[in-house]
Amino acid sequence: MATPNKITAELLLLCDNAIIDRSGKLSIIGIFTQVFVRQLPTRLFRLYVVSVLSGKPNAEETLSLTITDPAGKQIASQEIRLKFGQSGRANVITALEGMPLASTGNHLLKLTEAKKEVAHKDFQVVNVKPTGSGNLPN
Repeated sequence: MATPNKITAELLLLCDNAIIDRSGKLSIIGIFTQVFVRQLPTRLFRLYVVSVLSGKPNAEETLSLTITDPAGKQIASQEIRLKFGQSGRANVITALEGMPLASTGNHLLKLTEAKKEVAHKDFQVVNVKPTGSGNLPN
């Protein structure tokens, strides 16, 4: 009987952009925990979910990424296929485009393997009025 691969998350975050270079180094740009919008409903142009995972060396796995709104309604999901390196680590970047946002408040990002939670991250959606310059706050 095969032993299940226990996957743990060392990092899970939202950001504006991320890359993995040829040597496997991860670069992350614009980490955030709040999304500012001018009106609701809206769609986010693009955001990236970055995770650094540990598991069985050279194992191949399939994870599920889901995002739910404050009412618990799923607003985004994506399947993630990955292969752990010889060290048992995997840097994973997932792009989400056009994600719908219909409400303010606490949203939940969850990473699961076979319906078992690996990691989760909360983020806030905030409806704001533009400043005098027309820009949204950071």
